[in-house]
Amino acid sequence: MIELSDSDSLDGPLWFENRNQQQAVHGQKRTVLSPAQSDQERTYEHDARSDDQCPQLAMFAIMNQQRKFDPEVEQFAKFLAAFNKESDRGAALVAASMLDERLEQILSAFFIESAAAKDLVSGFNAPLGTFSSRALAAASLGLIQDNEFKEITLIRKIRNEFGHGWEPLSFETDSISAYARKLPWRGPAEFEESASNRSRFNAAVALLLGDLMWRVKLVSSERCASRTWPHKMRE
Repeated sequence: MIELSDSDSLDGPLWFENRNQQQAVHGQKRTVLSPAQSDQERTYEHDARSDDQCPQLAMFAIMNQQRKFDPEVEQFAKFLAAFNKESDRGAALVAASMLDERLEQILSAFFIESAAAKDLVSGFNAPLGTFSSRALAAASLGLIQDNEFKEITLIRKIRNEFGHGWEPLSFETDSISAYARKLPWRGPAEFEESASNRSRFNAAVALLLGDLMWRVKLVSSERCASRTWPHKMRE
C-alpha cells in the first residue's frame, strides 16, 4: 500500500494497492465546501462521497490546497498520514478512537452549554461516555445520517474484534473480514473485487471522517438553548 508522510502531497487516495490503480482515476476534481459555503440542512449533503466514480481523489486534492487554512483539514491530513502506516490492529483502534472523539465533539456542540451537558458526554461514568452510546445518541438526534451510523457500527465491531483479544489478527481473519466486506466501496468498480479488506476499511474510514470533517461547526449553529417554560406553578 502507498505510504504517505506529513510532508507528502495528499493528491491521491492513500488506500490504492498500487500506482496503476491510482493513475487509473487520477485527475477527477470536485469542490469540498466549508460550512461558510454550504447550506446547513440536516441532510448534510456536502459530504466526501457525492461523485459517481472516485470522490476520494478530489477530496484529497482539495485538502492539499486547504490544509494551511482550515484546522479541520490539517488535523485530518495528519491523522491519515499516521493511519496509513498503522498495523491492522493499530488502524482499527486508531480509527475508532478518532471517530469516538468526533462524536463527542458533535454531541457537545449540540447540547446546551452547561455542566450537566458536559457530564452527560464526558464526565465520570458519563451516560454518553462510550463509543456505542455516542453513536446511538448522535443518530437518534439526527446529528449523523443513517449510512454514517451503520458504518460507525461496523468500524466499532471491527475495533472490538481487534481490541478484545491478544491473538494475532488481521483484516483477513474471518470474523473481521465479514464486517469489513460490509463497508461501502466508493472506488472504481473494476477494482472492488480485487481490493483487500484493509483497503476497503481505509477507504471507508477516510470517507466517513471526510463527511464528518465540518459536522461540529454545522451542528454548533443549531445548538440547543436553555428555555423558560410557560404554564408553571411558579414564576
